[in-house]
Amino acid sequence: MMRRLAIAAVLACMLCTATVAYAATVSLYPGLGVGSARLGSLDSSAVTALKKAFALTGKGVDNNYAGQRVYYYYFGKALPHNRNEAPHYPVEMYANKSHRVFIFEVNSPTCVTGKGIRVGSTEAQLQAAYGSTLKKRTTPTYYLYSSGTARNHTDYYVGKGTRRITRVLISRY
Repeated sequence: MMRRLAIAAVLACMLCTATVAYAATVSLYPGLGVGSARLGSLDSSAVTALKKAFALTGKGVDNNYAGQRVYYYYFGKALPHNRNEAPHYPVEMYANKSHRVFIFEVNSPTCVTGKGIRVGSTEAQLQAAYGSTLKKRTTPTYYLYSSGTARNHTDYYVGKGTRRITRVLISRY
């Protein structure tokens, strides 16, 4: 009986490990979007596209987002956060008053670029993958690596303490 329980426990651990090792990923396209959702598309079509990979867990309207009306959409379960901060979600999407998507915020390692970069990648991996296309700025708490044009770009936030990507912002203004 004990041997059967031990074998069952080993098989259960192997199954859990296999599940983690083969977790589905979603393509992250710098300067363009997440999965098949794209910057500039209608929010309704982007929501439909993102719901193929993530559950829509929140949405609303902010009438005072930098003086504009903005529609926001949260995908996936809220991530752990400090009580003094608003929660972040694996993927957040923002659309303007015309319902056109202008920001995708990625806070999860589930989304990965064609060069293997994701939340959790190291600063060195980011630099090796994108090299001279990146512009670096420093803030008191993080390094900000940007690529693209002033109007259509991707920002990689790298924690100063961890030297790892904590967030990816794909935006069009």
